[in-house]
Amino acid sequence: MARDSSIPLRKAILRALKADGTITALVPASRIYPPQRPAKPQWPFILYGASIDTPLRASCLDGSTVNVAVHVFQRGPNAEEETAAIKAALAASLDGAELDLQAAYPAHASIVVTGGRTIQDGDEGDAWHGIVDIRADVAS
Repeated sequence: MARDSSIPLRKAILRALKADGTITALVPASRIYPPQRPAKPQWPFILYGASIDTPLRASCLDGSTVNVAVHVFQRGPNAEEETAAIKAALAASLDGAELDLQAAYPAHASIVVTGGRTIQDGDEGDAWHGIVDIRADVAS
């Protein structure tokens, strides 16, 4: 039976984003969150969304495909453009990434960006939300 790789994958992606200087120049590493974030986070911030995990079973392979959205939130007079810039940096950082998921979970993840969008966030005219959709193929 294939193992659930969603948590080790999330940890590896968050580590990679927090270590990426291009990302942290736009959003401090302290504001890159797992699915649970503080009640009133300081903007801008990045949020790792809920994942969809599909087991991948094959001969001599234990893995899964994980689909997840990484979210960006920004406010201010130039928030649409700033959100798009952060979203583009996330996509550049993640697309084609190859991540080891650490010794506790000996697996490897290959990541592909599958899409994204920038939308106004709620009723606030100066709040924007960017979404980067990714697919990770995890094999051990």
